Amino acid sequence: MDPRYVIQNVSADVEVDTPGVDDYPNASAGLTKRLKNEAGHLIWLIGEVFEGDVGLFTFPAVDPESAELIFEFANDGRSDTSVFTLIPGTNQFRFIDPPDFEQPRDQLVLNNADPNDIYSYAADNIYYLHVLMRGWKEEDPFSQYGTHYAVIVKNVAEDSDSQVEVPKVGGNTSTYSLSNNSYSVNEGSVAS
Repeated sequence: MDPRYVIQNVSADVEVDTPGVDDYPNASAGLTKRLKNEAGHLIWLIGEVFEGDVGLFTFPAVDPESAELIFEFANDGRSDTSVFTLIPGTNQFRFIDPPDFEQPRDQLVLNNADPNDIYSYAADNIYYLHVLMRGWKEEDPFSQYGTHYAVIVKNVAEDSDSQVEVPKVGGNTSTYSLSNNSYSVNEGSVAS
């Protein structure tokens, strides 16, 4: 993982319902990991996936009064939401195309108030999401509550092709070719 980040383990949030008050949704219900960048910004880690897998991630947010929440990505240019798709009628999302660790598509995300304040670096395989939730406020169903999450893409060791020649007793050689976790043997001619 990028050394500019540290994963922190934290206790899961407890949902609180204040009687007679329409409480804000608990955006981090059940989450136990946060990312902290070198500038000190904290973001909830919603999931990790290996490259080549589109993943399936779940927004953990719940409403203390049990209202059904509607999720959408904030397309404000301050997140990596363009590489994800929401699964209609659910609180889940996934990558549109499988991510490639060697060719990351995450972008530089800055604080709008201070362009020198970095929330997330470009091409670090940490995808920064700005998510909006609606439906939590009974008297105003269009009222939005926003939060941020992160998804980490992990590297998978790439298979490489290699050949090894091994001399055999009697002068013959055998060539072992390793490719994609399989091998073949080619009996060679007499060594001179």
